[in-house]
Amino acid sequence: MLLAKFGHDMDLQAWMKSGVRPVTVASMGALTHFRSEMAPEGSGTRCLVDCQIEDTCPFSAGKNYIEQGLWGAYAWEPIEHLHEPTVEQKIESLRTDNPFGRCVYRCDNDVVDHQGVVTQFEDDTVATHDMTCGTARPCRTIHLVGTKGEIEGVMEEGRFVVRHADPRKGHEYSEELVDLSVTGDGHGGGDMRLVGDFVRVLRGEPVCPSVGHDHHYRYLIEDSQVVLASIGDRLGPDFPFGAVGGNIGVENVPHLHIHMIGQDLQGLIGFLPSLLPEVEQDGGGQ
Repeated sequence: MLLAKFGHDMDLQAWMKSGVRPVTVASMGALTHFRSEMAPEGSGTRCLVDCQIEDTCPFSAGKNYIEQGLWGAYAWEPIEHLHEPTVEQKIESLRTDNPFGRCVYRCDNDVVDHQGVVTQFEDDTVATHDMTCGTARPCRTIHLVGTKGEIEGVMEEGRFVVRHADPRKGHEYSEELVDLSVTGDGHGGGDMRLVGDFVRVLRGEPVCPSVGHDHHYRYLIEDSQVVLASIGDRLGPDFPFGAVGGNIGVENVPHLHIHMIGQDLQGLIGFLPSLLPEVEQDGGGQ
């Protein structure tokens, strides 16, 4: 799960703590809920074939993929050769050999449905990351707690809140809403920005400092070792990579995401708006 789905989030943690080495990492997780023995009474093997509770199940393939039109890039990959499949063809696909038509409780999945990663850095900052499947609202949240304030936001909303303690009488804290206007953009506006930086690298043009050649490659290697160490901590001593439940044996590993306690927020406030896609201006700058 770390490598397949929330590597992006580990990358953000590493970026935000760039230059500060993580020294200890631990990870815990399990496949607890989405198992055959947890399947509700009346459920079947395929949602649109033999399920008696399909009308009320929140994980119904028919409800999510047909009626709501969610996750089409994944659900319709088995019939992508049809170019523009009809609703009838989609339903038939879910009823027959489409893996997304199976009951979520009766799949051959062996991946965790919840996992947490805790990382401590050499400056005593502690970063935690939690991944949970089956939430009512699918989203990515971030909460940075620093020495001078905090930042909190939800990626899908395209905005974040900056808070500071306020000692004035009648006040407990002050907050400012920062709207990035990136709602609906791929990964909060990051996708097109990465593509733009890639094109500029090929052209030999200046890029965002975080994508600079040496820094970027070192960052990717170091961050991947944090991920491998986290996987090793969950799977135990038989896992061939990483330091299980101990120190990370790499040099100059950067940073991580979600709750980052101890991080000085000065500079991060200026950093977050830079996630916006680049806008061409008179001088060709951002």
